[in-house]
Amino acid sequence: MGASLFAVGAGRAEASPDVSINVVVLDDVLACDQDGYLDSDEVGRAVVTVQNLTPHDVYGARVSIKGLTPEVAVEADGELMLAKLPAFGSGWVETELKLVAKPDGELGLRVEFLPPTGVEMVREAVDAYFPADIDDVAQGATYDDASGPLTAWSSEWRPEYGATSAWRQGLDENSNPVWFVEGGEQGTDSVLVSPPMQPAHGQDFVFSFAQRYDLGDWAEGIAGAVVEMSTDGGRSWRDVYEYIEVPYNGSMSEHASALECRRAFMGQSAGLPAQQRVALDFGTTFEGETLQFRFRMAAEGALKGVGWELDDFEVEGAAYAPFPSRVAHRGQCLPAAAAGNLSGVLAQAPGSVGQPSYQFPSASTANSQVGAAPSAAQVYELALPEAAENMQVALQAESTAVPSVDVVTSGFGRVYGGQVAASGCTAVGGPEAATPFALVLILVGGAALSRRRK
Repeated sequence: MGASLFAVGAGRAEASPDVSINVVVLDDVLACDQDGYLDSDEVGRAVVTVQNLTPHDVYGARVSIKGLTPEVAVEADGELMLAKLPAFGSGWVETELKLVAKPDGELGLRVEFLPPTGVEMVREAVDAYFPADIDDVAQGATYDDASGPLTAWSSEWRPEYGATSAWRQGLDENSNPVWFVEGGEQGTDSVLVSPPMQPAHGQDFVFSFAQRYDLGDWAEGIAGAVVEMSTDGGRSWRDVYEYIEVPYNGSMSEHASALECRRAFMGQSAGLPAQQRVALDFGTTFEGETLQFRFRMAAEGALKGVGWELDDFEVEGAAYAPFPSRVAHRGQCLPAAAAGNLSGVLAQAPGSVGQPSYQFPSASTANSQVGAAPSAAQVYELALPEAAENMQVALQAESTAVPSVDVVTSGFGRVYGGQVAASGCTAVGGPEAATPFALVLILVGGAALSRRRK
């Protein structure tokens, strides 16, 4: 398909009146397994994008990229020129990276924006750290922070609402990887589906996650979010609220066709922009059964809020660990025929919501560029017949030639207020009727770098 997984990460400067810095590491110059992690037998790139947050064009700025840890060698261990940074625009520079010793923990880069002489701009620096010389395997973890190139999650949405209503992996305003859905212009009915999980015998099964949401005006009762579960492999779904208490804060209107009269998360989550932790404790009710969960957001018409964001999934009392885990690099390379045109994705500027605007240039291009790079990575959409509503994707642990999806910032970088009252319609929905959905394969090259400001 012409797309492979990369380690996409961002080290972003904290709030600044002048610039925002993104750092992305790719393993695409000389790749062994093309899994997105830079391994000891590979040559990769560091791509630094600088966003100009001022209303003035800037000429002659420089970017310094240096290794923070001795195991990583930076080809251009010096300063790279940004010929022009357009007002409210961006530019990028890149340099090759390789490992010169087996890493002991994460590797680090120090990236510094150096304003032109005589120009009054803040000199910004970020320390970006990224994992290296490791592989992802399909299972083995009970915790999922949405940061790895391999994921066990899939997304479905109503085709008439378009791909913009699908769940995507993204970065919040602190460069933390999250799952996020913002909604379509005509409406939204979109779900993020978990991998199968099995409660262990004799143990309390708890599924927990972090969330925050802004779903617009709660009083209208036409936009909300629910958590559903299946015990039959996704053939039918029921609201978790039918089994245990869920901290829903409102009730949908009778005019909300997708979630009519159901309890739901509505309006804004308490404490925005902070996340809230939700723990679903099922005790031993479903021990020995196989469960799946899905997070469903629905809205009539365009969503008037920012959307719904999820992170830090965890299971306790499970018979096996359902999420991908990291192991030491196994030295298994793809055959040459498996290599193709590699592409990467980059998050938008902090606080923005919408389609990403950048795709990284190939390794053969010059080492600096002004303005937007080529169009964003593709989202592969497959329209399914009505009978195939609940089809799921079997994600293979060793697969690399897979589509990637857009990485966006979630837009929660501001404080919201208001609590949600019931709309007056309090019925609880039953099993879902068959509805035509579209299915998107979600495997994102997304191993986000931690960032520490200098």
